[in-house]
Amino acid sequence: MSIYDTTFRMPDGSELLCFAVPGSLCSTCSQLFVEPDLIDALDLGEGRCIFAIESDTTLGERASS
Repeated sequence: MSIYDTTFRMPDGSELLCFAVPGSLCSTCSQLFVEPDLIDALDLGEGRCIFAIESDTTLGERASS
């Protein structure tokens, strides 16, 4: 699992930025998977992820390993 910085577009057209979201990228379809419980906790159930980038924190940890 990695950490992602994401943007979710909500039904009203607003966008929510979420930082340090734990998730994983599907190698087959390139979609971000976030645990449903976390989606509920962040109140993003109706949102659609429109941008996700792996956090520098995750990349830095891999580089130092």
